[in-house]
Amino acid sequence: MDIRYAIHPDHLKALDTDATRRHFLVERLFEEDRVTLVYSHIDRIIVGGVCPVQETLPLEVTKGLGVEYFLQRRDAQQVRLGAPEKANIRTINQLVHPSVLKSCQLVMGMTELAPNSVWNTMPSHTHDRRMEVYFYFDIPADSVVFHLLGQPGETRHIVVRNEQAVITPSWSIHSGVGTGSYTFIWGMAGENQTFTDMDDVPMSVLR
Repeated sequence: MDIRYAIHPDHLKALDTDATRRHFLVERLFEEDRVTLVYSHIDRIIVGGVCPVQETLPLEVTKGLGVEYFLQRRDAQQVRLGAPEKANIRTINQLVHPSVLKSCQLVMGMTELAPNSVWNTMPSHTHDRRMEVYFYFDIPADSVVFHLLGQPGETRHIVVRNEQAVITPSWSIHSGVGTGSYTFIWGMAGENQTFTDMDDVPMSVLR
């Protein structure tokens, strides 16, 4: 298991590109015939990927919480946001959510961007009471997503490719823009599960 440690905002300011990727980016989440796990000390979240090809990889799944459950409940809670002029039309599918499936701290879902939409979560926001992980997929081989992180007045970016994830602390923004449309799974851990618990960041503040 790969272990990632929590980082202070001042530490991020001193990181170069390679170090930023090493601390926040999960580059290889799916490896053939392996269970890949990344444990982050930020709210003790675990990001995992399973890729059986030649071997059977046994997993213990709590009864009733398999893939079939999520597919059946996928439309139970949807939020549609965005506008064509801002290139950010998207559908937020809330899968692990107090009104759909209760959990102790986890909130999880999937956001699908409409064709010709490239921005997610912009204007950006932070939420001091929960961290977030984005797992990006449906990114063509010749495309990338620029994931923005850091405090609003001191931002950095990470170039993300298909089936890669970014771990984002609670003090950081978490926005992205792609060279084309894409989909991402998001997971949040923390003490508050309210969807609207966020501090919006005015565009004038971003640097």
